[in-house]
Parts: sequence; C-alpha cells; structure tokens
Amino acid sequence: MPDINLLHDTKQPETARPKPPVTGEIPLSTPIEEPKGLSKFLKRFTGRVPKESIPTSPIANPTLRRNRPTERILDDKTKGAPAMIPLPDQDDMSVNLLGDDLTNKVNPTQRLIQLGLIAAGVAVIIALLAFGLSYYRRTIDADIEATKKEDAQVQSQIAKLQLQSGAITQVTTRVAAIQSLLDQHIRWTKFFDRLEHYTIRQVTYGAAFSSTVQPTITFSATTDSYEHLAEQYLILKQAVATGDFISSFTITAAARTVKNKVETVQFNLLLNLVPSVFVGQGDDTSINTGDAQAMIRRSLTCYLANQPDAISKFPVNYRQTFQPTAAAIQTAKCDTLTTADLAQAQTLVQTDADQDGLVLYLEQYFNTADQKIDTDNDGTTDLAEVLACTDPNGSGDLTNCTPTP
Repeated sequence: MPDINLLHDTKQPETARPKPPVTGEIPLSTPIEEPKGLSKFLKRFTGRVPKESIPTSPIANPTLRRNRPTERILDDKTKGAPAMIPLPDQDDMSVNLLGDDLTNKVNPTQRLIQLGLIAAGVAVIIALLAFGLSYYRRTIDADIEATKKEDAQVQSQIAKLQLQSGAITQVTTRVAAIQSLLDQHIRWTKFFDRLEHYTIRQVTYGAAFSSTVQPTITFSATTDSYEHLAEQYLILKQAVATGDFISSFTITAAARTVKNKVETVQFNLLLNLVPSVFVGQGDDTSINTGDAQAMIRRSLTCYLANQPDAISKFPVNYRQTFQPTAAAIQTAKCDTLTTADLAQAQTLVQTDADQDGLVLYLEQYFNTADQKIDTDNDGTTDLAEVLACTDPNGSGDLTNCTPTP
C-alpha cells in the first residue's frame, strides 16, 4: 500500500524508498507542480491558486470520486510527485446505459421483425380495402348504367303513351260529338223541307254535300245566271232574319260558264243551321224524341191552337188529352213550323175515311184500320170501344182513359 504524507512534510525519510508500482494497479495521484510567479503571489496572500494553474486530474472529478469510494485524496500541499490515475484506453470507452435485464427483455431484432409483420398486415388490409372499394365502385357504376338504360326505356314508353293518349283524346272527342248528334236526333225531313222552302226553283243542288260535327253543311249548287244567284242570296238573307232555318250562310267560288249557248253559274253554299229547329227541345219527351210520331204530335198541337173548334172531332173522353196547353204550345215552337206541317195536321184532323167517328190522326194513335169501322171484328165499333176505354184493336183496356157514360 503506498505511503501517504498527511503532515505536509516536504522531506522524505531517507529510509523511504519508492516501491515500484504493482502491475495492474492504478496510481492514486500525480505530482502537483509548485505554483510560480503570480500564482505563488496569490497563494501567499489568499491561500488560493487560479484554476488554470491546477492541473487537470481524474482525481478532481467528483464522479470518479463517487465511483471509487475507497480512493484517498492527497493534499495539494504534499511535496513530491504522487502517482496519476491513468485513464482507460479510448477503445474500451463503451458504456452500456441500459441494464442487462432490460436489454434481454427488449430484443431489437425481434422488435423489428414484429414491426415489419405489423406493417405488412396493415398493407394487406389497405390493399383489401382498396380492392373492395374498387369492386364496389364498379358494381355501383354498372347499376347506374343499367338504371339509366331502364329510365331511357321508360321515357320512350311514356312518350309513346302520350302520343297514344293524344290520339285517344281526339277520338274520344269525336265520338262524344257524334254521340251528341245521335242523342239530339236531327230531323232531316224538316231540314230539307226548310231548304226547299228557301230555295228558288232556278237553283239546284248537287247530289253530295259535306258536314262536320258542328251545325254546318256545305252544298255545291247551280243556277242559270248571276241574277238568279243574287235572288237566292236575298232569299237566304230573309231566312237568317226569320231565324227558323239558318243563322248565317256563305256563297263562294261562283263561276259562270257558257256551253252550247247555255249559261251556267256554279257556286258553293255553306249553311250554318239553327240547332233548335232541327233538334227536339223542351219538357215534353213525346214531342222531343225526333221521330215521325212526335213531329205529327207537334204539328197537331199547333194546328189545334190555331183552330180550337177542330177539337170537336175528337171523342169526348179524349178531348182533354189533346187540348193544347200553353206549355205544350211553347214546347212545340209553332212559329218554326211550315205551312206544309200545318196542312198535314189539318188532313189528319179533318179526314175520316171509314166514317167510324175516329179521324185519321186517332186511327193512327189507336193503331186501328182507317178503312174499317170494327178493326178487331168483335161486333163493337172502334169509336164505341174508345168511348168505353176498351182496346179497339184487341182485348184489354185503354190506359189513362175515362169511360164516357
């Protein structure tokens, strides 16, 4: 063990001999140089030495002092040259800051392998998600394209149905107009009678004529001069003023031709009819049916209104039935009847061909023979059976009849 001078004696004992250092041992100190010059002056007065004059030694490092608790510290005043603690070689300066137990638990290589596997798993998951999203997108795109095609087909079908709907609407309108005309039966006999009444004899009409669902009729007509055409024009003006045939008219395309010294004027005549004249109107359905019997009843009503004494030609129990009332006269529109209509009614009331007491109108009304006084050959005349309210043309009783005593 080395000798340590604790009394600051600068003199070494003569018997003291420095021992050679043991191989492998580290000297405890190194010689400290005596301060010189300014350092010596400062030491004399202050007892301190500048820092730069103190040699650097591992013994002054407190860390080393803590790491070597058994090392003794030499007094800086000790004379002589204490041994310096040599520093280990730089090649041996590897310091392990982690404990062996922690190093054994945390294997960097194993940790890197684990992190690599995790990264690979994440990459696989991301790839699968990307593939799934791509497949889902392709599926959605395909569905969208299919939906667009279906929508285009539906739109095409809708367009076709709209066209068909328009055609159906037109047909329905025409059918409704035709049905309206059928429901309001036009009395063509009355029409042609009126046409003849307001046509001069120098004007003739063609065999064909045209009409629409509206109350208009167009004729092609011919006359022998423009003078007669002008006369026909004036007659039609009177018909418009009267209001019992047409509401207006138009003459077009009048052209004069001369062939074999015969003058001919051809023209077209368009007539706008008055519907109320040719279509049954009013509350009396027996008159408004538009058939021949209703027309005869209408003419009879107007004739009896003008000739009230003619009612005496009817059986007593039926006079009240055929006596014209104010409502019946208004419904019959007597002012629209022609002279021919009234003449026909007069013939029906004044004629009794078989002299059985039933005028021609009543023969038709009871459906009896106008040339035979006993239609059913039961031994009772037709008039007697009507007065008794029995059927003159068979068995049974008459309805709405009051027997005459």
